[in-house]
Amino acid sequence: MKKFLLATLVATGVIVPMAAQEIQFQTADGENITGTTYVFEGQEMYPQGKNNTIVSIDPNIYLVSDVDVVVNVQASSNISVRLCAGGQCEEGLNPLKQNVNLTGGQKLNLRFDYEETILNSEKDSYQAPAIETVLTAWLVDDPSSVVSVTVKMGDVGAGVETIVAEDNSVIFNGSSLTYDVTGSSQLSMYSLSGKTVFNQTVNGNGTVGLEGLPKGIYLYRLTNKNGKAVKSAKIIIK
Repeated sequence: MKKFLLATLVATGVIVPMAAQEIQFQTADGENITGTTYVFEGQEMYPQGKNNTIVSIDPNIYLVSDVDVVVNVQASSNISVRLCAGGQCEEGLNPLKQNVNLTGGQKLNLRFDYEETILNSEKDSYQAPAIETVLTAWLVDDPSSVVSVTVKMGDVGAGVETIVAEDNSVIFNGSSLTYDVTGSSQLSMYSLSGKTVFNQTVNGNGTVGLEGLPKGIYLYRLTNKNGKAVKSAKIIIK
């Protein structure tokens, strides 16, 4: 987690350190969930017209900073989600909000959620999809300050379908991604701006070379043949 030491210049000309500053993902009750996997099981339903019902899954996740900062925020998900972060909402698998202003000491509701419309007749039997999203935030002027949280919501009982015996399905070794999967899978990689670096079908074991990519932070995601996320993580190419 990136920390910044603030300093103030006193009359004697001595630089006096002040408190460290950090960016955090928090729940509505102030719990710091940065760097964790947060599971949310709630959902709400409300009517839309005579025949439809809107299903909303909103984990109420906030972004907090000790001091005023400008950040970028991105969601990387296996299912289309919405991310607003105090402004116009963006939707998709990798919605990105740029130049988000955080006021020191105040929580910003990211308004990150999933929503769909169903028929009223489907309410009793409705089963939300299993949604897994990596939320990432970083200072605009310092991409290495990235922090993240993995959010699981919807049908968390079903969880993410596992197609490998161990959690070594994808390994980053500094210059390549090595994969070992059972069954046809999709391995994708994105820059922090949301640009797709590559997206290819993999099966068995092999290696994807990352030589030639610019230095920076990237996100990769492995999904199975049904489109469910098996593993996702961020990597740093130096």
